[in-house]
Amino acid sequence: MLQDKFDRIVFSIGAIFLVGGLVLGNFFELNSQSLSGNNVSIAQVSKIKKSSKRKIEGSLSWNEVKLNEDLYQNDLILTDSGEGINVQYKNNIEVFIDENSLVKISLLNNVFDLEVLKGTLDVNIKGQNDKIQIRSGNNIKLLEGKNAQFSVNSDGSLLNTAIKSGQVRQQDLGVKKQPLPLKKIAKKAPMFSLEKQTFDPNVEKTFKVSNIAGKKSSIQMSTTSSFWNPQTIELGENGAVVNLPTPGQYFLKDELGHIETFKVSAYVAPVFESNERIFNIIQGEPLSIQLKGGEDIEYGVRLSGAMEKSFEQKGKIISFIPLKAGDYSIEIFPVGSENAKLVESIKVNFTSPIGLESVRVAHRLNKIGEYKFADVTILGMDKEASFKKQIAIEDGEGKIIRPTTVSKTKAVFKNLKLGQYKVVATNAKATIPLKKIEIQQKVSAEVVLYKKNQFIENPKAIKANLIWSDEKVSNYRVLVSQTKDFKVLEIDTITDKNTLAVNLKRPGSYFWKVGPVDRPEILSSNIQTLNVIFPQMIKIANAEKIILKNVKKKGIVCYEFELPTFEKINRYELEVYKDSELNDLVFERKMNKNTGCWYSSKSGRFYYRYRVIDEWSRKSEFSPTGEIIFPISPLTEF
Repeated sequence: MLQDKFDRIVFSIGAIFLVGGLVLGNFFELNSQSLSGNNVSIAQVSKIKKSSKRKIEGSLSWNEVKLNEDLYQNDLILTDSGEGINVQYKNNIEVFIDENSLVKISLLNNVFDLEVLKGTLDVNIKGQNDKIQIRSGNNIKLLEGKNAQFSVNSDGSLLNTAIKSGQVRQQDLGVKKQPLPLKKIAKKAPMFSLEKQTFDPNVEKTFKVSNIAGKKSSIQMSTTSSFWNPQTIELGENGAVVNLPTPGQYFLKDELGHIETFKVSAYVAPVFESNERIFNIIQGEPLSIQLKGGEDIEYGVRLSGAMEKSFEQKGKIISFIPLKAGDYSIEIFPVGSENAKLVESIKVNFTSPIGLESVRVAHRLNKIGEYKFADVTILGMDKEASFKKQIAIEDGEGKIIRPTTVSKTKAVFKNLKLGQYKVVATNAKATIPLKKIEIQQKVSAEVVLYKKNQFIENPKAIKANLIWSDEKVSNYRVLVSQTKDFKVLEIDTITDKNTLAVNLKRPGSYFWKVGPVDRPEILSSNIQTLNVIFPQMIKIANAEKIILKNVKKKGIVCYEFELPTFEKINRYELEVYKDSELNDLVFERKMNKNTGCWYSSKSGRFYYRYRVIDEWSRKSEFSPTGEIIFPISPLTEF
């Protein structure tokens, strides 16, 4: 009896749990269905770049997206850095939700609708005239495409689209607003349109903007959707033709806020027309390289190697004058698009229009002997040279003087004055330097440096003997300065001899020039240099141990020390320390001789160093560290 009661109790409890389990199971199933919004699948996850998150409408939690998982009305998709998923709508539209994006998926009026709360989408319409609606904030766009690809990005308020390929028709549904009572809101039509969304700079140089409104207005063009630093385009009644900008994506906006995008594709890298890479040219003539196509493209050119140069040229012929023969690296690229760059190695050889063996300069005096003329003879010229009747002299100011014809294989230039010249070959295209020559007086200088007895009398006097060729003139003017412009003169004197002994105040570099008093042009063209240097500074090699001597001077106990002697030394500087690391200074002394006294009552071992100052106030480096033992006593132990 008792057993029957127990069995009935167990059966009752089991029935209660069974009914409760069925109720809970039905509850969770119904709740899962309600969280999905409805049981109709809108789209499907076709590909996963990296794990992303999904939140069902009405749910409080985010779950990981799974491959081939169905997506329902008002599902939210969240991608973080490096993440991304592909969503397939039917068989015709595939959307890639890129990293750092938040997108809401819906189906409105049988049109696939995506609300971009933030981030970027890449849309691929595979079918014919399929539609997709994209919104962000209060902006809504309906896009209809045919085998088209385009991208969409938004920061939560602005909505920007960029057509990549195919045909896309955009319909801006405007700002989403609640209708005003008893008043219909009129939709404002765009004021402009583009003939297409992609342009090729290798084929097209301009693009046309049509004026839909039919009245004059202006639009803005920028590389950013925020229209930072925009360019203004004025639209006439027939629109405007605008020069094609450099490759990239661009945004256009009219006065009503209508925005369209277009893309300028990349340039194609230029190519040499011929296979020639070695160029043999006459020095001074231009080198020309022809490219395939590119008649109206402006190219940037960079040269390196034998010559460094950068410049810009328009058209398919690149031309420049090489300054040196040798190997060059040449880079050619459309201005603003260095990605489409041609890099080639070329070699330049100079073929001289005229060969020269030597230049002979014969000096001679004029009749009154005031200054020199010179006869210059150029020998060994090529008989077949195209320049052989166009040899000339170029003076120091770059002026062509004395053009002359060639007699057999030489050219002679007579009566040239003192100065620097170039022998040049000239024609209508170029002036080619062949040889440099200089016609000058013969001058010399002898400098006497620091003779032993000289500085006892006057240590600051430096004697220099200036000598020049005797031109048989009455007086010479001699100028000496430490600056090449002679604004500050050390010496300005007149002498009737061709030599002058001068006393200079200090060592260093000097400039001097000499010429007839009545011929200032010769004085200005003959600058010579004179270097006066210091003798080598003393270097103290060691510091010997000093044992102080106890002596009396004028009744006072003096512990005398003695340092080595040096020539041409005016002073000694001594430092004494308690420690060998020279941290604890006991005393320092400046002396005019090498001996001195130390007055102290302390005994023990000390350390010292010293340096010397010479007659020109130059200080030597300090000596190595030495020891001083003070004082000498039978009780002192070391």
